[in-house]
Amino acid sequence: MKIYNKYIVLAAMALTFAACTQEDDFTPQTDGDAVKINATIGAMQTRVAYEDNGATNFINGDKICVQNTLRDTKNIATYTFDGTTWTTTDALVWNGSAKNQFKAWYPAATASFDSFDLPTDQSAGIDKADWMTAETEEMTKPGSGVLDLNFVHKLTKVTVTVSFNSQYPAGDNYVSMLRFFTNEETPVEVTPYESKDGYTAILLPGVYAEEASFITLEMNFEDNLTVPVNSTLIAGLEAGKHYNFHLTVGKDAVGISYVRVLDWDEEEIDGGVAEEVTPTIDLSKYTDGETVNIAEDCRVVGDGNEYNLTLNVTDDAKVTFAAGASGVKLAAPITVADGKTLTLTIRDNVEHIVNGGISLGNGSNVIIEGERNKENNKLTVTATGGNAGIGANNGVTAGDITIRNARVEATGSSTSDESMDLVCGAGIGTSNGSMGNILIENSIIVAEGGYYEYETPAPAIGMGEKNGIMGDITIVDSEITATNNGEGFASVIGAIDNDGIGTMGDIVITNCELNLTMVITEADWYGAFIGPGLGGSSTQFNMGKIIFTDMTKEELDEMIATWNFPEDFAEFGKYAIGLGYLGIYHETQTYEGIWVSDGADGLVRIDDGYGYHDPE
Repeated sequence: MKIYNKYIVLAAMALTFAACTQEDDFTPQTDGDAVKINATIGAMQTRVAYEDNGATNFINGDKICVQNTLRDTKNIATYTFDGTTWTTTDALVWNGSAKNQFKAWYPAATASFDSFDLPTDQSAGIDKADWMTAETEEMTKPGSGVLDLNFVHKLTKVTVTVSFNSQYPAGDNYVSMLRFFTNEETPVEVTPYESKDGYTAILLPGVYAEEASFITLEMNFEDNLTVPVNSTLIAGLEAGKHYNFHLTVGKDAVGISYVRVLDWDEEEIDGGVAEEVTPTIDLSKYTDGETVNIAEDCRVVGDGNEYNLTLNVTDDAKVTFAAGASGVKLAAPITVADGKTLTLTIRDNVEHIVNGGISLGNGSNVIIEGERNKENNKLTVTATGGNAGIGANNGVTAGDITIRNARVEATGSSTSDESMDLVCGAGIGTSNGSMGNILIENSIIVAEGGYYEYETPAPAIGMGEKNGIMGDITIVDSEITATNNGEGFASVIGAIDNDGIGTMGDIVITNCELNLTMVITEADWYGAFIGPGLGGSSTQFNMGKIIFTDMTKEELDEMIATWNFPEDFAEFGKYAIGLGYLGIYHETQTYEGIWVSDGADGLVRIDDGYGYHDPE
């Protein structure tokens, strides 16, 4: 398969596809006009991490081709790396007083700047599949005569690890061969390199079709298994990234249990991600009530004691909660400054606690990652003061919440000051704010909405503000236990009692176990378990679709039958999914229907225009 650079300049193609050798007279490297080079990859990355972890970014024997596109002769050469320097026996010279412009590529023998044939057999190693290019702006010859070239990876590195469930006796590897499929219209199989780290190959960036296959497994003593694509592949692989897919194999079935996306040469170790040495925040070193500003990647270490410290993330940062003597325990919130992204990694198989919530600013995001396969590796977040457990508060318009491969417990709160307008926060979502999307993938979530006596409660996951705006809620490959406390005006997953103006996107659920409960102290109307919540005379709320992508109507009925309904839901409720009791009387409250799989890779609407599963 031939890959073409989408930035091809047609006028330069004759030069670009020139051979990487010349018939011109040899120009020695001691010649003052000879081009000497210094080549690096990205931010001093190592090209093949499992072969070479040294200080250099190319390895001994690598060859690159370099071309001066503003010359007609002595304009192209192959350079060979000897572990220290680059040398050539070809003629490539500077334009002494005129401008120069360079293009370079690797591998020299099989690629060009604009195209490359991806090797389908990479079992001997991925080095010859690692297509890289470099280019410069127009430039004059520097005084040193040295050309600096910074190469970028044009393709995507993918590593797959495989584990077997309890149906297989431990100790054996039941896979005789694993192959990847490319994302082309006619997919091609790629044989990966196999090492102690798994199966690694270089593949084409870009999107996979929803009906495509990603991997085929040849099994010992079993029929071959095929792995379908997941949401990461449908969204598309990104050039220059390293994707780590973990497969879990059962009898006659296999699935992708989680995905990690790393920089090209960042490695996973011990179930986590290899980290550079980063600053450590030892909670015991700070004064009670202090705000600790975080402006760079760091580790936060606890000792089992609870500390009244606010962690204020002032810049994009990857923060790891790691065990010291015990987990991290905070009695104050984590706040994320406007426009910044917190990537919070939960590590070391202990519980980490934030008794103050994770509060996002305008345009800020939070990504929570963990180790779902470790039962004690958990983040517990409890809000105060009417805030959401994890989400947008105080009138802000935040960005996205993403939770991947993690165990998270999140509880919203409410205000109790009667002089104020009462505000309740979702466990995961918003309080008196707006936000973008919520994505929960391959995670175990326990969530509760906030409530105050008989006043309006908030959903466990979703929108806790009457006049807010929220994007989509997407839940994939996850186990969700969600509870709506107090009165049942809010949905369990969705929105609050919407006696106001609000807008929300779709709720999309794929391959999930939903354990939903509506706990009521005193109520005479109920919202739905999933949907916009209860309606009202002044409601002007619009919501998108509710979609179960892999579940038929009959399977949905079986799931709904496991939910915990109030005893009088049939009297004061209306639909398990869709509009609440009063919502059906107010046309200003709308949603776009409930959809399930039709069993043939399509979707079909199943509700009556207001909701589905009327208890009457």
